[in-house]
Amino acid sequence: MLQDIGEKRNDGDRNVNEGDRLILKRFEEGTLSVDPETGRIFTSKMTNGTKWKELKGHVSKDGYIKIGLSYNNQVWNVLAHHIIWIYVNKHIPDGIVIHHINNVKLDNRIENLQLLTHVENSLEHGKLTFQNAREIREMYLSGCYTQRAIAKIYDISQRSVAAIIKNEFHTDLTYDVNLAYDIIYESPIRHGAKQRGENNSQAKLTNEDVKEIRSMYRSKRFSYKDIAKMYNVGKATIGRIINRKTWKDV
Repeated sequence: MLQDIGEKRNDGDRNVNEGDRLILKRFEEGTLSVDPETGRIFTSKMTNGTKWKELKGHVSKDGYIKIGLSYNNQVWNVLAHHIIWIYVNKHIPDGIVIHHINNVKLDNRIENLQLLTHVENSLEHGKLTFQNAREIREMYLSGCYTQRAIAKIYDISQRSVAAIIKNEFHTDLTYDVNLAYDIIYESPIRHGAKQRGENNSQAKLTNEDVKEIRSMYRSKRFSYKDIAKMYNVGKATIGRIINRKTWKDV
């Protein structure tokens, strides 16, 4: 008999809790093991045996790897990333889901897994656009916003903000991640002191552009959105220019 467990983690979900207990039981018996750094899972027919066989599992319709674990003449279909997480952290709290940080559901390395609430998980999947990610990077590089502040603005986890800043999510090939790392680790800019305004190699705007942006907004004929589209930058960037949080010397 094949039973599915581990797909949903709602409070009081008896099936999921039974699945967690089964995984722990197999670990305690010494018949189940994993390599958390690679996300590989192994089984042994003998208690505390030395002969191990890798469990490949199968990919479900929703894109996750499922592993068939046998116990008491039954086979339970368990999500592979649950096995990896429980091996390292012992349990998954009620009301919490495991999120794949890089959004690759087949990548079950422990460093790619994190716990999120159902709300956080929903926000991480599909609610941030590529333009949102670009705005987040611009906000962070401006030096006016911390990762925590950006997370609150976009109602996402701080870990998600960090992944975007490091270009691990909604990857932008025109983005120089080295500038972000310089800020994150408080190290000097690789090519000397950070330059302001149009002297910054990352600047998409010139001093004249900035003057025009402020003039357009003062005319009351253009909104932040209108100006952002004209200059192919985020609304947040336009707001910082107009409010002189950036380009203060122009």
